[in-house]
Amino acid sequence: TLARNPEIRWRLRPEDLADLNGRQVKLLCSALEQLKPGGRLVYSTCSLEPEENEWVVQEALAGRADVRWVSGEEALRAHLSDTKTVKQLFDEKGFFRTFPPEHATDGFFAVVLERD
Repeated sequence: TLARNPEIRWRLRPEDLADLNGRQVKLLCSALEQLKPGGRLVYSTCSLEPEENEWVVQEALAGRADVRWVSGEEALRAHLSDTKTVKQLFDEKGFFRTFPPEHATDGFFAVVLERD
């Protein structure tokens, strides 16, 4: 995102991350309340910051035994023939991540959440 919109780096400050985190946790919690049992939701950001990614997911799922994250690797693998490339896009927890120098794209994060 910064590559295409470099002015962002001059508008945001490190202390803005706490505010963004709080907003995103509220949005995700609200969306999870609407999710039916067996339903899936994809939480995705164009950020590499843990405050906007896995921290948001962890905070939103705290105390919720009815929602868990599932790896999106299988779903993506069905659409791509190069399984080695697919594996590189997911970390050990099943979170999808792209990193600009490695993947020649913007930095992204995504996770599939499923309600039991």
